[in-house]
Amino acid sequence: MSGSNRSLAVLQHWLQTVIMHSEGIEKGINSSNAQTMIPIESPQIQDVIKPSQSLSSIERLAIYGNAYYARLIECLGQEFLAVRQTLGAEAFEGFAFQYLQEYPSNSYTLAMLGQHFPQFLRQTRPETVEAPDWPDFLIDLATVERIYAEVFDSRGPETTDPIKLNNLQGITSANVSQVIVKPFPCVRVAKLQFPVEEYISAVHRDETPDIPAPETTYLVISRKAYVVKRKVVSHPEFIMISQLLADKTLQKAIEVVINNCPQLEDEIGSQLRDWFFEWAQENWFEKIQLV
Repeated sequence: MSGSNRSLAVLQHWLQTVIMHSEGIEKGINSSNAQTMIPIESPQIQDVIKPSQSLSSIERLAIYGNAYYARLIECLGQEFLAVRQTLGAEAFEGFAFQYLQEYPSNSYTLAMLGQHFPQFLRQTRPETVEAPDWPDFLIDLATVERIYAEVFDSRGPETTDPIKLNNLQGITSANVSQVIVKPFPCVRVAKLQFPVEEYISAVHRDETPDIPAPETTYLVISRKAYVVKRKVVSHPEFIMISQLLADKTLQKAIEVVINNCPQLEDEIGSQLRDWFFEWAQENWFEKIQLV
């Protein structure tokens, strides 16, 4: 690099801006951000980056730009392994590159890289082949794989004692309207159009599973002993956990369940006991609060 009046920090920031530009090196050089740091046109780029014997200045920069996007696409492929296998490597990389144009990486951590990928698939609805509901299957795959990543990185029951059955003994009809049962941050729910959880597990076992038939599926995803777990639950149980995740009181959550599933009104008490027994086994809930 030339230009003795330029600080190393400016050169580093300029280089980052140029190689990360979504439309390529030349557009990066001419972008307003890069121009603010080093006001130079593409033909004069050799004043900043020297050419080599075999490569121009632009070509040298392009090596870093291509490597940057190749690494990001590789990371997306690791997170969305089932989506990648389903689409095929070439098609997935095309979608991934387009995604990075729409949602460029702007976090210091790669953990945030894929956070908008399910949303991107909803927006683009890739009509590849297969069947009319093919996009919905891909969206469900991406949704669950993204949740897995978030659950893995969220705080869970490994360092905080979860609620046990004896912790629930203080809940009575007199205080149920004041009780909030708090799930751990690592607990998530998902309503899906396809039962994709087994499909994803099969892909991680290096198998080539068949695409399942559509079936409404209610999934709870959590973590236990640093291992991501998933459990298919009933519709009423899904509603209850969703309400508790939204910080509703236990009474309000029960009311929403009964409004949506009136057939449970006479047996909601016994149903709750069964649910809480299973939830305590799964370590889903962190604490009980009174409001």
